[in-house]
Amino acid sequence: MLSEQTVMSALVTERKMYTALTELLETTGELSEALSRQDQVSFQLYLGMRQDTLNQLAECKAILKKQCADLPEKEGNALRQILSGEAPQDGGAQRLADQVRRNRELWQKAVLADRLANQRLGVKKSFYAGKRSHI
Repeated sequence: MLSEQTVMSALVTERKMYTALTELLETTGELSEALSRQDQVSFQLYLGMRQDTLNQLAECKAILKKQCADLPEKEGNALRQILSGEAPQDGGAQRLADQVRRNRELWQKAVLADRLANQRLGVKKSFYAGKRSHI
């Protein structure tokens, strides 16, 4: 069973990720609009902003990975399972599991928005060219 402190610490980080994912989705939309207008200045600005947000997400992931590694093996594995989308073994971590689910849904929306913008930008040279959607 995970301690309340462990769950709350992970939940705080997951909420920061949710905020960053919301910003990522919004920035990707703005980037796509700038692309539609052929506004290179705005496009570059939003591209930089999006990279900053991706860096924030990477930092959050690193914090969660370290948190799992710092816990005793059993608790670390339990936390890793919840963070990977599995249902918690006890009800005390349900809020964390719900936040992880919301983050995954938002991430999928951001990937889809990125896929659409990338394909419009690069057409055949797109990162996603020839890749099938796994959403």
